[in-house]
Amino acid sequence: MKDLDKTIEVVNDIVTEDETEEKERQEALAYLESLKPLVPSCFAEWYEKLKYQRMAYVLELYHSAYNTIPGNVYEWISRLGRQMEMVLGDIERFGYRIEREKLYFVKTPLLKYLPQEYYVLQHGKGDEAKYQFTTDRSKATKFTSNEALYVRTKLRIHWTIEEVGVV
Repeated sequence: MKDLDKTIEVVNDIVTEDETEEKERQEALAYLESLKPLVPSCFAEWYEKLKYQRMAYVLELYHSAYNTIPGNVYEWISRLGRQMEMVLGDIERFGYRIEREKLYFVKTPLLKYLPQEYYVLQHGKGDEAKYQFTTDRSKATKFTSNEALYVRTKLRIHWTIEEVGVV
């Protein structure tokens, strides 16, 4: 547990006596949480699997000629631009918060000869995944943006991607 997490835990356990103190406690918690950079879940999953969770190691992997970083993680780090070292340093010192991701359905495009829409239902993960189609929207699989694009490409049909909501 990082020192910041311990501090947040202590502030969280403070019992306040009136509304003013409670408001100040909530503001303190919000400030402490804001010190943690917001990262996409793909980065968080990759980062947790690293041998060393240090900024220098992440930068070494990023600048490596062999580029062992997944594409979506590499793109996110690249988009940090000049703030890259500062954000990675803050992740090392304070930890991070995972941003809520939008979810999507993969469905048939609007076609005149189809009486209804069909949604993709996925069984399994990765290369082992099998796909089925359903007309019941509630049973359809909800995908992240990258997953939806991958499934659409894998099915080799120009399926429509429809936003569902956020995780």
